[in-house]
Amino acid sequence: MSSVRSSVVAAVSASVVLAVGLVAGVAAGPAAAGGGGGGGLPTQYPPPGGQTGTGSSGGGTYTATVAENVSLSGDANPTYNQTYTPPECWLQPDFYQPQTYQISDPTGGPSDAASYYFWFGLKYPSFQAILGHVVGARYEILQEFKQEQDKQRPAAWTGPNPIESDDVWWVPNWLNSAAGWACAQALVIDDNLSDGFLGMEPPAQPGAGGNQGQITSQNLAALARAALKLPKLRIVTSPRITTEVNVPTYVSIDYQNGVINPEDVATVDFAGAAWLSATVQAKLASVQISSDAPSSSYRTAGAGAPGQACAAVNGNATAACSITFDAPSGAAPWTIKATATWTVTWTTSAGDGGTFPNGQAGHTINIVVREITSQT
Repeated sequence: MSSVRSSVVAAVSASVVLAVGLVAGVAAGPAAAGGGGGGGLPTQYPPPGGQTGTGSSGGGTYTATVAENVSLSGDANPTYNQTYTPPECWLQPDFYQPQTYQISDPTGGPSDAASYYFWFGLKYPSFQAILGHVVGARYEILQEFKQEQDKQRPAAWTGPNPIESDDVWWVPNWLNSAAGWACAQALVIDDNLSDGFLGMEPPAQPGAGGNQGQITSQNLAALARAALKLPKLRIVTSPRITTEVNVPTYVSIDYQNGVINPEDVATVDFAGAAWLSATVQAKLASVQISSDAPSSSYRTAGAGAPGQACAAVNGNATAACSITFDAPSGAAPWTIKATATWTVTWTTSAGDGGTFPNGQAGHTINIVVREITSQT
């Protein structure tokens, strides 16, 4: 990395650690503040910018932002919470070498490598102040990017030698969360990227991973998996609220939006085209029907058979799946619970694939079971 860019990145990184230490000291009191150790990364994170791809992780929703190059399509839902956490940050390709510098830089957005450097740097509160204290820093940084545009290596250059037109600028991308932003900052520091906040590398095969942090096929598939929307279930029965002993109660599932086997696709776009895509497919494996009644007091039919979805038809229950109670529920109703299990697989445009842990969804309703007695 060049000396100017190295100094700026080191300074903003140091300011982050210092700020976190001061905040921790204030929060913990004077004794803790003087205890030494500490460090870490900020819990604050910048607002998202640019085009986004949305999905969900174990902690809630996430938004993949920054490089404007991640998109999600298919059965993906920005507010659907899963217990599957995707990678917090990664590097992905954003520009070829000819998109290193233009005379109007910085443009205010991530339009080329030079503008990206400033755009990313401004996410650190100390960046502007540090530039102001380093005489000529802004000019020198832009001149170094101009040299790279002209395929000339600046001082202390750690990128490709020689610089070629098909070399690629890799940039950080992260989930829109405190952990995601902290991960991106750590990635910048740990990877010692050629230009501080981004790095030039020779061309790489999509999904191969390459240097530390570069997005792999499995990383992208994990983003799609975290966003995958398994359908919500709604039980419908016939009869609906009250049933009778020894009379089959039809139990069907109304799948949200009629989708039984959801699929979504995550795509990294680069140079105006799909550079890498990952498809995640959930296939219904089984549907189980159960109750909180004593196991000896009910029996089921249809559910659990291979390929049996117990699907409702036009919102109505069918005879495909049923539960029969052998005893009345008494003073309190019993429940009927439906649990659907999906196998989840992934494939990518790089030709690889694999499996994720199964996904599940369920729904429970109450039902009163009466015993009809004959009168003589």
